[in-house]
Amino acid sequence: LAPGPVARLANAVYRRPKIAQRFDTGQRDLLTIAAGILDQAEALDVEVTDGVMRCYRFRTDMPRGLALLLHGWTVDSRAMAAFAQPLMDAGYDALLVDLPGHGHSFGEGTDAGIAGRAVIELLDQLGERPKALIGHSYGGGVAGILADLGYAPERFACIASPCALSSITNDFCAAFSLSASCKLAFEAQVSADMGMPLADLDAMRIWPDQATDILVLHAPDDAEVDFWNGENIATLPNA
Repeated sequence: LAPGPVARLANAVYRRPKIAQRFDTGQRDLLTIAAGILDQAEALDVEVTDGVMRCYRFRTDMPRGLALLLHGWTVDSRAMAAFAQPLMDAGYDALLVDLPGHGHSFGEGTDAGIAGRAVIELLDQLGERPKALIGHSYGGGVAGILADLGYAPERFACIASPCALSSITNDFCAAFSLSASCKLAFEAQVSADMGMPLADLDAMRIWPDQATDILVLHAPDDAEVDFWNGENIATLPNA
């Protein structure tokens, strides 16, 4: 009866990662250990257009290049901390970023478009271009924004990421039993907020034309992002 108000309410929930944040005891213990790893990094607060972005840099003496690490929805850089030492052992500087609405970075409501543009602004201010990128779930979607805007890495490890944003919005609408008219209104709101059509954030459109080698990792029993997403991305010619 009221697709406009329903869409606005749904979008307010959809854009707030902390609403969905749930950690069990084991996960909290791991995050505490990971926070100790981040204490060993150089913590940087970088001013971008929309606010302050927090990132953590692990440096090597003679780096082969920069590896950028982008975490998933509801978590922060702690979720990527265990990658830092192996990357340094392999000769890479590691840059872990708290995406907008997460960790110590600005904002509460966010989306992949805001996050992608903020990361690009952060990289520009640091004078860096990533040679490698590890993106988990939502972070893999943000990596697609970077690639689409000319910041594709040479190598991309895509961990449990959706192949298209529409797969996430479809699941979200199904979870809340939105009617067809409410779903259309919600998707229009998501597109408007991102500043790009919903259909544009699609790995199958973005990555085939990039000079990027892609490694796809996805567990068949993933309860958050269905396994078929990884199967689709794995069919890309450069995956």
